Amino acid sequence: MRGYPKGNPVIEVYTKQEIDSGDSTVSQINLLNYQTSRGLKVGDKVEHVKQSYGEVNYEENEVKYEMSNKEISFYSENHDVIEKIMILESSD
Repeated sequence: MRGYPKGNPVIEVYTKQEIDSGDSTVSQINLLNYQTSRGLKVGDKVEHVKQSYGEVNYEENEVKYEMSNKEISFYSENHDVIEKIMILESSD
């Protein structure tokens, strides 16, 4: 993992190296100060996800909001405060 800028990172980049080819690819990018288009960010209360997004799905340690080509997951180990936000987009 590398943080940018060094010393006080706002972006973390994780890479993985393919064993066969030796090629490196980016496997994950964390934006540490990210805020969703509806204003949610890490540190906000989990209850605000439903208030901001309406119909959501609850799973063990996450709340998911799904659209036709995108899924936003809000992770919380303690079910109280958002600790991580993941956005997945399909290539449809």
